Amino acid sequence: MGLGCEILEIFAPLAGVVRSLDVVPDGVFSQRIIGDGIAIEPLDGLVRAPFKGIVVALPATSHAITIRSPG
Repeated sequence: MGLGCEILEIFAPLAGVVRSLDVVPDGVFSQRIIGDGIAIEPLDGLVRAPFKGIVVALPATSHAITIRSPG
């Protein structure tokens, strides 16, 4: 590609609009304290897990979900 970048295809666990982390109102994400990434503004409120697991944490803001895998 000429920019020294790799193409990484990620299947989103929800339908929505991809946004830059710069617009996320949580400084931990927008300042990339825990790393780079993307934000997804959800369209239908349905989130699909990438594997079978148990939701172990869901903050009141619903901005992140922690899922524990069975194995």
